[in-house]
Amino acid sequence: MVLDLMLDLSVCNPTATQWFTLRSWFASILNSPGLMVLLLAATLFYLLGPIRGRYRRLRLIAWSSLLPLLLYCALLLPGVSSLAQAGLTIWLPPDRGQTADAIVILGRGPKLQISRAEEAAQLWQAGRAPQIFISGRGDVKGITRQLKAQGVAVSNLAAENCSRTTEENAEITAAVLHPQVRTIILVTDPTHMLRALLTFRSFGFKVVPHLSDVAHQPLGYHFPGKMVREYVGLIAYGIKGRYFPRETSALSPPPPLWPGAVTLAAYESPSQHSQASDLAAND
Repeated sequence: MVLDLMLDLSVCNPTATQWFTLRSWFASILNSPGLMVLLLAATLFYLLGPIRGRYRRLRLIAWSSLLPLLLYCALLLPGVSSLAQAGLTIWLPPDRGQTADAIVILGRGPKLQISRAEEAAQLWQAGRAPQIFISGRGDVKGITRQLKAQGVAVSNLAAENCSRTTEENAEITAAVLHPQVRTIILVTDPTHMLRALLTFRSFGFKVVPHLSDVAHQPLGYHFPGKMVREYVGLIAYGIKGRYFPRETSALSPPPPLWPGAVTLAAYESPSQHSQASDLAAND
C-alpha cells in the first residue's frame, strides 16, 4: 500500500536549493583526501617557500586555512581517526536489548543502505520492535528492498521520503509517529548517531541507539570528510538550540500508518534522487 503523507509539501520540494548545492560541492571536497593534501602542500609552499606569503590577503587566507588543513590531514592517520570517532561515540548510552515501539532507520545514501537494513531486520526478527520506519529522501526504495530481502513483511514497514537533513528526519518522523510511538531504536552509523540521538530526543522520543556496521564500507566512508562534517554539524545544531525540547503538539499528523503503509517515492522525482541520496541526513 502506498500512502500519500499529508505533510508540508514545501519540505518535499524536489528543487535543489543553493544551500544544498553548495553543501554537496563542499562535501565532495572534504571527501577528496588527495585534494586536501595538495591544498596543504600548496599552502605550506606559499608560506614557507620562495614567495613566503608575499601578498597580504593571500597570506591571511593561507594562515587561516593552515590549521584546518593540518587537522584534516592528521585525521588520515588511523590512530587520530579512531580517537576522533571515539569523541563522537563515547557519550552514547549502550543498547541493552530493551524493546521499543518502532525501529527508525535514517538514510545516509546508497552505500550505507545494506548495513542499516541488515541491522534493522535483525532487530525486528529478534522481537525488539513490531514496526520499522525509514526516514530519508532518496533512501526509502533501496532500504525497503533490502528489508524485504531480509524477510521483513511489508505490513510492518512505513516510511517518509521527504527529509534531507537530520533535523527534518526527526521532525517528520515525529509528525508521522507521534503520539503512538514514543520509544524508538534508532539505526544510523557511529559518526552520525550522537547528533541524531540528541535531535530525536528534542522531539520527544525516548531513543535507544543502535549503531550500524561500517567496518566493511567502501574506503570513502572512512575518509575524514564525514567526521569533520559531523563535528561541525554537532556544534552548529547546538548553537541553533536544536537539542532543547521542542513543542510537538503543533506538528500535523498524517493519516494512520499502522499497519502496512509504505511510502515509496511519494514525493520523489527522477531529478531529485541523485541530489538527495548522499544528503539525506548530513546537515
